Amino acid sequence: MPSQAKLVLHKPEVCLVSSLADVLSKSSSKDLSRTLILLPTQRLGTHLIARLARHWAAFIPPKISSLEAIIQQARPTTHGSVVSETSLEFIIQRTLHRETYKYLQPGHERELRLILGELYDNDCRDDGFEKGRNFIRQDIYRDPNYIDSLIYRLDEIEDVLLKVESYLEAQGRLCQGKRVAMASCCQGAIHQQLSQYEKIYLVAYTSVAPSWLPALKVVCQQANTEIWLSKKPDIYHRSSPLDLLCQHVENFLDDHKTCQADGISYPQEQAELLEVDTPFAELATVVQLISDLVAQGHESSQIGVLLTNEGIYGPLFSRLQEASFAGANLAMTSRLSNTELGRWLQRMMHCVEDPSLENWLDWMRDPYTTSWLLEQHEISMEALTWNLARSNAPTLEHFLRGDGESEELLVSLQELSRDFASGDHPLDHWVTTLFRWFNRCFGEKLTKLDKPSLLDAVSSFERALEDIGSLRSELLNRRDFFDFIDRFLLAAEVRVTGEPLQGVQVINLAESRYYPFSAVIILGCNEGTFPKGLPKDELLDNTLKKEMGLPGWDSLEAMEDQTFHLLKARIPKLYLLRSKYVAGQPTVRSRFIERLQAENRLALHKLPFQPEDFWQTIGKPTPESVLTPYHEGLVAVEPDSLWTKMSASSLEKLIRCPYRFLLSKAQIQPLDFFRRDDPRAEGEWLHKVLEVFFRGTYDEAELFSWHGVARDDFRSIALSRLERLTIMIGPAGIQSKPVYFHLIQHSWPAFVDHIDRFFGETLVTLSRGMKEASLGTMSRRRQTLKIRNLVRDCQGSIDSIDFSYGLTMLTDYKRKGNPTRRETQLGISPQLAFYALVVQGYHRDLDIKQMIVGYWNIIKGEWSTHGVGDECRDKAQERGLANQRSPSLPQILDATVRTWTWREKQVLDQERFYADPSCCGMCEYQDICRKDDPRYRVQLEDQADLNEFVSGEQQ
Repeated sequence: MPSQAKLVLHKPEVCLVSSLADVLSKSSSKDLSRTLILLPTQRLGTHLIARLARHWAAFIPPKISSLEAIIQQARPTTHGSVVSETSLEFIIQRTLHRETYKYLQPGHERELRLILGELYDNDCRDDGFEKGRNFIRQDIYRDPNYIDSLIYRLDEIEDVLLKVESYLEAQGRLCQGKRVAMASCCQGAIHQQLSQYEKIYLVAYTSVAPSWLPALKVVCQQANTEIWLSKKPDIYHRSSPLDLLCQHVENFLDDHKTCQADGISYPQEQAELLEVDTPFAELATVVQLISDLVAQGHESSQIGVLLTNEGIYGPLFSRLQEASFAGANLAMTSRLSNTELGRWLQRMMHCVEDPSLENWLDWMRDPYTTSWLLEQHEISMEALTWNLARSNAPTLEHFLRGDGESEELLVSLQELSRDFASGDHPLDHWVTTLFRWFNRCFGEKLTKLDKPSLLDAVSSFERALEDIGSLRSELLNRRDFFDFIDRFLLAAEVRVTGEPLQGVQVINLAESRYYPFSAVIILGCNEGTFPKGLPKDELLDNTLKKEMGLPGWDSLEAMEDQTFHLLKARIPKLYLLRSKYVAGQPTVRSRFIERLQAENRLALHKLPFQPEDFWQTIGKPTPESVLTPYHEGLVAVEPDSLWTKMSASSLEKLIRCPYRFLLSKAQIQPLDFFRRDDPRAEGEWLHKVLEVFFRGTYDEAELFSWHGVARDDFRSIALSRLERLTIMIGPAGIQSKPVYFHLIQHSWPAFVDHIDRFFGETLVTLSRGMKEASLGTMSRRRQTLKIRNLVRDCQGSIDSIDFSYGLTMLTDYKRKGNPTRRETQLGISPQLAFYALVVQGYHRDLDIKQMIVGYWNIIKGEWSTHGVGDECRDKAQERGLANQRSPSLPQILDATVRTWTWREKQVLDQERFYADPSCCGMCEYQDICRKDDPRYRVQLEDQADLNEFVSGEQQ
């Protein structure tokens, strides 16, 4: 006769999976084949089967599944296919784009998707919003206007989610949370699945979502079912998800049958608390600890390295895997953008969106693009790069047209531009086009590669594209499609599982639950990573979420607290490791370390780390590169051939760091895709507003004229036009964004006051200035400078040059921040001086004696004078544009030429474009530069020549 289901509680120190393997090994092979085991992770199932294989040479294994999988297999009466998270966020984004909301805007897609999932997971989709509104109305201590705004925000969230779900329903789709909630209620279908097994074990769960409880109840009502759970450990938090799960199970058992059981546990040692300076030092310490543990007899597959922050530690492990961590299993999550496929995709979008010379070369230099091109054209990318760097070709097309051997290459590249030409097309058109280019560059190569991480990324990419391509949507232009890829597809997480039975297991905390490690090393034990920082929800605060029936911050804290204490109770050897600094910033040690120090009187051991000893630490021969000096910036061409063409930005790179200048000249393009919500995008349209404000024309259409505007009416007309242009040129929905109100109330009034001070009674000259003045079009003559007797072709454009009878103002607009006067006076921020040097003499009004140069900070609404001509200081002071302390423009020009000349001589003397860390601000090439490589850090610090030069200049 079948026995009734029962709850079996084990002490926290018991290893449930090892204990289950011990029980199953005593079963007959026939009984084993009729057994269902429900485990929370696939990793536990793999380990369990491996343990059983040690007992039987051949056997039919039990069925390994999970509670979620059982729910997923139940088919509700009304069902549709599940839409992926990526597609769901895209649908939300398109809905936000079409509708007009006061509080919701593009950028809230992920939070809205999570809210929708949590509503279904916690069984409050139907009444959650009404509960929230009732709670807000009852709060008598809040301002009535604030209460109305909260309710209005809730209304908007509910409205957008209703529209999204209506759209999904029309397409026969539904979100994952709804699918699981509906399937969990199909108790008959779940019972039918379970009834085919003679024995059922549900083991090692620590919590279940409320929407899963109907399915859990069915499991608990099956005969011959055992639910194996741990007793609640002694945690710091006042509530325990495990305790709540035990209560649910006991309520579902008809006779409340609960028993205590002894299981397999292992002798424990005291936890060790370790502190080093940096994450790199943590990595070196981990390698040393693993070496010691293996020497003590631990199997490498039974050693776990738990990453609390995969973004920090994942890349470190990946880069050192081949050199020092061979055989380790790296089961980590990374964004698609950080994979080889993601980098290829970003480079391709770069050159389509902005077909500049450097962007084309960057995509062509990608190994998968290069491989495809080599199949059709015999190209030396290195030779092509340097030939381009030394040529005067403005674009790649001009260069290739002048080279008869490259005509076929030009045809191939033009095909990419045609395929992604602007125009409105259905979504599946763009998906098909992208697939075609993906298959060209990757194609059959994938079958020949032994790169699990790349294959997993490709699989995830293909599934996401197929899912999004199946949606019926309005027509999209190329920019919208690329925006989808950047916002959603590249941000999607790619999970690499690896081989859980071989090598040291490098995994995250969630994957480690109940895995029978003999030793565990937890990295990143700092506040904000372990435990994690509280979520930054913008739309719903913690109190409101809890009143709606959603989990709050305390639920997340309790879960992490429980995970740690289950590990501490069960793992024989536990190390907690932290770094004092991350990215140069000091950290705060984890509360878990502090509690262990206080309660168990454990010491925090501070370990020294010598970077030069790292290779000896890991037991590997010291690489030759450590024994010999590092010579970055060596090139096979004469340096003078690389700086014959110069722009203000190139000059600044050269002066501050020659290595950065070289990488830029070599067309090395950083992976920094230009997004619409990027601050630089805001800077672009703000610049455009000011350009159109002066010119009065936009897209070749005349909007207004300054002719005949009286000075008394100027301020009101100017503000009205700036407001109109902000709405016209700014992004969609700008009127509901904080930046709009800041511009209208502060920035634009300050700007109008500034130009009124400059023009005064000469407003008639307002539209006679030069806006976005290209150095190549200001004169029929070449725009050149002679430095070190070498003629330089000068490139670039000047934001604004204005004239007002005897005074010329050269302005560069900055969105928010601008260089300091000291940097300009020393010549290390040479932009304004470079422009002044180039333009003097090309126009009768461009005389540096009558010129004032400076920056206008658009957001702050502030003018900063960086140079005043000798003959216009009094006029500038009268108009409030300068004072007695304002720098002399001739002196700034002399300083810039002196600094420029000095730097080029330094490069020539060193015979390389070396890295100078003097003014390092972690530029766009920080992933290429070796500044933070511990093997070369000291050497590079000795190259801080600019600091020494500046000190001499100041004296």
